[in-house]
Amino acid sequence: MGLEEETIEDLEAHCVECGAVLNEKDAAEVLESEGPNLCSVCAAEIADVD
Repeated sequence: MGLEEETIEDLEAHCVECGAVLNEKDAAEVLESEGPNLCSVCAAEIADVD
C-alpha cells in the first residue's frame, strides 16, 4: 500500500457516532485532523467532554 494522499472522496461518508452523512466541511475537518469520522455535532459533544 502506497503513501497516497487521502481525499474527501476516499472517506467513509458517515459519522462513526451517529451515522449522519458527513457534509463537505465535516469531511475536510476529518482529513485535516486525521481523527475519526465525526459530524460537527458529535465532534462538539466530544470536545465538551474533554
